[in-house]
Amino acid sequence: MKDHHLLYIISTHAGQGHGRYARKALSRFIDMTDVSNMVTIIDTEHENHAAELAKTFSDRYGEEVVVYACGGDGTINEVANALQGTETPMGVIPLGTANDLSKTLYGQQYRLLDLLGGSFFYELDYIDLIRINDIYCVNVMSVGFDAVVLENTYNVLEAVPSLGKHAYPFGILKSLAKRPIRKIAYNLQLMDGKIIQGEDDYLFIAVANGGYYGGGYNPSPNAQIDDGILEVCMVSDLKLLEIARLLPKYKKGTHYGHPAIQGHEVVSGSFNPLDGQNLIGNYDGVLFESESVHFEVVPKALRFARIPSFFYEKNTKTKDLKQQ
Repeated sequence: MKDHHLLYIISTHAGQGHGRYARKALSRFIDMTDVSNMVTIIDTEHENHAAELAKTFSDRYGEEVVVYACGGDGTINEVANALQGTETPMGVIPLGTANDLSKTLYGQQYRLLDLLGGSFFYELDYIDLIRINDIYCVNVMSVGFDAVVLENTYNVLEAVPSLGKHAYPFGILKSLAKRPIRKIAYNLQLMDGKIIQGEDDYLFIAVANGGYYGGGYNPSPNAQIDDGILEVCMVSDLKLLEIARLLPKYKKGTHYGHPAIQGHEVVSGSFNPLDGQNLIGNYDGVLFESESVHFEVVPKALRFARIPSFFYEKNTKTKDLKQQ
């Protein structure tokens, strides 16, 4: 373990019992390594508590503390917004329902216990953020149909919490009948500085820093959160049967090539509705409404505590060996 103080902010709203499991596991690791004076574990008690805790410890310790956001993508977003622009590193322990950002960070085969143990042996780095109007997004921002699906998914989860990450398909089904088609004007700056503009009727648009959202859908199959590039996936109006056919490809990240889908690698851009109504969207699973959306990548905006790949890549290798 290095010389930093470690703060683990555990979301009390995180997936089914994961918070209690993480606290117990961390306590055992602390007992084994005798670093109790270097570790603080705090459960969140109210909305924005994770951000408040991150700021308090950042102000107190500066670059000498690592703040682990232990929860879902919403908790990660809170901590990232509190720490961006400081020298305090953020780390990520996935305890949420979908844990979409963690799929980009750690792949799909990680084990929580391995990540908790590996969090004591972090490597310091930087990651990019998306600045959207006046807030920051770590993973994915989208407008249109996706936001309606997310809102309905939250309603399904409230009614049947045990569904967990499997609630998203039900959110899709609930949203299909009244899917919003919006006429949107776009202005995008590409990597080479070229500006492209246009307008069309869109089902949804996603701006991705990470690769996954919505419980494992993969709008940005080439995503890297430290390359200074955002991927914009723009989906025009589709009939219900076409949506059903496209969804499996969208989940696998093999959707490009469909005539209704455009993909662009960009550094900034804007979306403006042409129907006089506000855009409905989400960033890192947080719903929002706005007259227009302006966004840009902010390279190396957040100091990051990366868990060494040894702690999670071995699980993928083990699975591969079993399949041979």
